[in-house]
Amino acid sequence: MFPLNRLNSFQNGREIMGKYLVLWEIDQTKIPDYQSRRGGTLSYQLFRRGYTMRLLLILIFLLPSLAWAQSEWVTGAATVREVYEKVVAAAAFLSKNGESGLNEFQKPNGRFVWKNSYVEVTKCIDNYCLPGPKSKDVGLNLSRLKCYITDKFYILDLCRETMHNPKGAWIEYWHPRAGFDQPQRRVSFMMPAANTDYQVVSSIYNASTTLEELNKISNR
Repeated sequence: MFPLNRLNSFQNGREIMGKYLVLWEIDQTKIPDYQSRRGGTLSYQLFRRGYTMRLLLILIFLLPSLAWAQSEWVTGAATVREVYEKVVAAAAFLSKNGESGLNEFQKPNGRFVWKNSYVEVTKCIDNYCLPGPKSKDVGLNLSRLKCYITDKFYILDLCRETMHNPKGAWIEYWHPRAGFDQPQRRVSFMMPAANTDYQVVSSIYNASTTLEELNKISNR
């Protein structure tokens, strides 16, 4: 869900920008002989330059909100149900295709990339993430991934849990999030890809769904 503070910031910024655009239209008619002086006199050029600077400052103020909106507000936020369904589908796909199916998980617009989330492949036995839609995750050592609140190595715990649960496992942890001062709750679902050494996992920020409710989604 789009955080209320971000939504308000985006809406307020849009309203402010709208007011300045209205003022631009109104005030430029107050310049004597506006039509005849348009683009000509020094007074008009200074007038135009001043408003241009104001509009640029407003745009600079809005850019963080607009960038964030493009990643979640516009595309939509993935749900825990979708995470579960995508991971199940990914596990079945990788189990069927084996090594030849790994390339699908590297595509930025592949079948396992949706809204503001994606499914990636891990190899717990070797302790690393395989190449995925986000290059920064390539070869990432799983033992470096710690919860910012509990200091637990959450992905290693998830790997151990998944080894004993072919239906998959959920875990919660806290991680920094753009637009927030404090780490936010995040949940991940991992499932082993049968007949392979790989696992598939997906994560989203979620502040409300309990682990008990998550386990019901995955029939555990």
